[in-house]
Amino acid sequence: MGNVISIHAEIFVKRDETGQTIRPAEALWNLTKTYNGSSYNGYPMIIKEVGAYNDYSIRISYGEKYVPRSIFSFYEENKNFIDTIFVRTNYESNELDHIFELPSNNHNFEEIRRICRYGFDELLFKQRGNLELDSKVYKEYDGYRSIKLNGSMNSVSCLIDIDEKDIISFPIEYDRSLKTNALNDFETENKNLLNQIIDNSWDVVFKYKNVTVHRKIDTNEHLKQGFPKSPSDFMAIKLNNGKYDINSSGWYNCVDENYLNYLIKIKRIPPHNNVHDDHVG
Repeated sequence: MGNVISIHAEIFVKRDETGQTIRPAEALWNLTKTYNGSSYNGYPMIIKEVGAYNDYSIRISYGEKYVPRSIFSFYEENKNFIDTIFVRTNYESNELDHIFELPSNNHNFEEIRRICRYGFDELLFKQRGNLELDSKVYKEYDGYRSIKLNGSMNSVSCLIDIDEKDIISFPIEYDRSLKTNALNDFETENKNLLNQIIDNSWDVVFKYKNVTVHRKIDTNEHLKQGFPKSPSDFMAIKLNNGKYDINSSGWYNCVDENYLNYLIKIKRIPPHNNVHDDHVG
């Protein structure tokens, strides 16, 4: 399609002077009323509450056309009930995730958004080739080596195909292939080690607080392990050194500085202790 934007909004709500607040179903309707209460182009809609009322937010994922215009009017119409909204977006045409927050004096989405970063703190990798590591720095189990390595990356949180996932038990947002190796733009405390592991491994699993948040896997290994075959195999082979990027990033490992500072401000220590609070978006 090329004109659909996936929107993942975390709405931090408050009560007005009468004690009332906005409810999840009401918020979802207000955000999608332009499309008669549906997500644009049939994209799935996901909604859940996080925390108790003294630390309460609503996470909503839905699709809109071109830009997330509804979120701006939603804030203006409901600001008595809203403290802050953080919005992660992904445009369908192979764009990386962006993030912005409301309130903002500027309602130009493209001017206020910034690239969203996602964290990892451990790698599991199935080694091939000549990768020499001190055995003291890694552990081995189930055919994989594990090494602690802190860093962050770009990712893609598109809602396409998410309706085919078991979003209740599997905390993954998206597992289609990216087209290039460079899109991840890894930042880490040891970039040379990360590159060596990626170049000399069949499968690299990125974890954050024990949750899988990303994966780089060779095309043949991808098929060998039973993953569904992507229609863009040739893109992975030609432009991504024969690897797929499988993305699971979401609010759980979002390391945007403003978002993390806000969580600290409201005394919600990131990431949330209960992994099941963050299945999607």
